[in-house]
Amino acid sequence: MNSQRLNGSKVLKGVSAFALSCPPGPGGEQPLLLCRAVAEAGINLPYVTIVREGKEWLVTLAVEASDEERIDSLLSGQCTGEISCRSSGCAILSLFPHQGNPRVAGSLFESFGRAGLTVQGMANSPSAISVILMEEDLERISRVLFKAFTFKTYRTPEEWSAAQKGKEELYKEVVASYQEKRPKVYGVTCLGNQRLVSSLFHDPTLAPASAFMNEAADSGIRLSFITSCPSRSRGSIHLTYCLPDTFPGGQASRNSIVESAAVFSMNGPHFGDRYGITSELLAALGNRGVQILALNCTVASITGAVPSSQLDSAVEAIQGCFEVPTVFRL
Repeated sequence: MNSQRLNGSKVLKGVSAFALSCPPGPGGEQPLLLCRAVAEAGINLPYVTIVREGKEWLVTLAVEASDEERIDSLLSGQCTGEISCRSSGCAILSLFPHQGNPRVAGSLFESFGRAGLTVQGMANSPSAISVILMEEDLERISRVLFKAFTFKTYRTPEEWSAAQKGKEELYKEVVASYQEKRPKVYGVTCLGNQRLVSSLFHDPTLAPASAFMNEAADSGIRLSFITSCPSRSRGSIHLTYCLPDTFPGGQASRNSIVESAAVFSMNGPHFGDRYGITSELLAALGNRGVQILALNCTVASITGAVPSSQLDSAVEAIQGCFEVPTVFRL
């Protein structure tokens, strides 16, 4: 396997992760109620993913360890769903830039398989792929990462590990505390003619998905969206991704569900502070009748998938609750 070259990485340690399954409701009602309750409690969410599995919603969120007890109490009292997984002592590893190359995800899956690491969650943004791992596994993952990737600024796993020390506070500075009535974004990018695929894997490392990702990369296909989270089926992982609908390849697994979709992405100066950012977006989309198929919120970026026919309505909803200077349609 040829090594993929990346510019760098970031690690946010001291994180607690929660995976929930929420009952069905109109549009994105249950995820909205959940995100709104978290916002009203003033709890920061550096990582949130929302996907559908059948008729239910799967929500994965991460909070700083200092907020673990508060979020646990809130979820127990406010959420009508079930906490399927709770993990303390986690870290969020972000690798960048992936440039939409499916081989980056494929190489990650191969690395997880070699190390035997269970993925707590994965989400992409336009610039990075972020993965929730157990903090105690960081040293092990660093060694297999250097078999799959080369880094511009690190030559060895030891250099990579040393570079992470003392950087936690710099990463956390991305999390802003400034509250805006209309949050600003640098721009919204839209990508139509996508195929959203939802698959279930019984291997928690997601290693079996690497072959399909590499096949897509060999065809020059770009990966516009990817997220993973624990499934309702114990020990299984739910993987959702978007590729151009012109890609002739099959799905990553035989039990895949395929839908026509469009993808939007945006980032802003205060997106790291999610006091209401995610809930405002979900509310705006719901008011326009837009159905969320999948959503990633990672530090400073939001990436979402909606039905192809609802892309224009989704953009109008975003413009209604955010300050959007430019919309790029690709």
